[in-house]
Amino acid sequence: MPKETRMYVPKLMAYRAIVLDPSAYGIVLPQLENHPYFVAVDVGSDIDVALAIKLAEIPEDEFHSLNPSFNKPVILSNANQQILLPFGHAEIFQANLKKYTKPLATWTAIKVSKTESVDQAAKTLGVDADALRQVNGIPKGMRIKAGSTVIIPKTGNRAGDVSSALADNASLSLEKPPPPPPKCPKPAKGSKNNKAGKCPPPKTSKAAENAANKGKSAPNNAASQHKSASTGLAKSAKNGNSASSSNKGASKN
Repeated sequence: MPKETRMYVPKLMAYRAIVLDPSAYGIVLPQLENHPYFVAVDVGSDIDVALAIKLAEIPEDEFHSLNPSFNKPVILSNANQQILLPFGHAEIFQANLKKYTKPLATWTAIKVSKTESVDQAAKTLGVDADALRQVNGIPKGMRIKAGSTVIIPKTGNRAGDVSSALADNASLSLEKPPPPPPKCPKPAKGSKNNKAGKCPPPKTSKAAENAANKGKSAPNNAASQHKSASTGLAKSAKNGNSASSSNKGASKN
C-alpha cells in the first residue's frame, strides 16, 4: 500500500466511527432527506429554455451543464424531453409553472417544403434571415434541404405545440448551392448576338484558327498526293503496256 494511502486510512476509520455513533463523541449530525439529488421533470407543453431557467430559479450555466442537449431556444414537449434539475429547484420549478399564466413558448418548429437558401426560406416563412441562420446554426453559403425542420419565432398563426410526428423526426439537412453559370460578356452595340440569355460563341485566336485549318488541310493534301501518285502509276502501267504491244508488232514484222 502506498505511503499516502496509509496516511488516510486512520482518518477514514475515525470518520466512519463518528457517523456510526455520533453521540459517543458528543456530535449531532444533521438529518438528511432520503431522495435523489437530481430530478427529471416532465414538460407538459413546449417551453422556452430561458423561461425554464427563470421558473427553476437556477443559474444559466448550471442549467446547461445539467441539460447540454438543450442547445435550441425551445424545449419540445412531444419529443419526450425531460428537464434535469436539483431536487429543491425541481419543486420550485413546478410551483412557479403552475402560477405562470403567459405563453410558455415564443419559438416553434416547422418543416421546410423545398430546398432553398436561408434568405429565400426566411422570406417564405416570414422571419428574419439572420435570426433563422443563428438559431439553427446554419453556416453562411449553405442551403436548407427540403424536409428539414427549423426553429423559428412563434406567431399567431402557428399557435399550439409542435406535433409528435414533427418533434420525433425533426432533423436539419444542409447542402452547398450549385456553382453559378458562366457570365456572358456584354455584347457590342449592333451585335447580332445581342439577345437576352444567349452567349456568343467564344472567340478563337488567329493562330488557333490557322492551326485548325492546317490540321484540316493536312489529310486533304495527303489524299491528293496519294491520288496523284496512283494516277501516275496507272499512266506508267498503261504506257508500259503500249510499248510492249509495239515491240511485239515489230518482232512479228
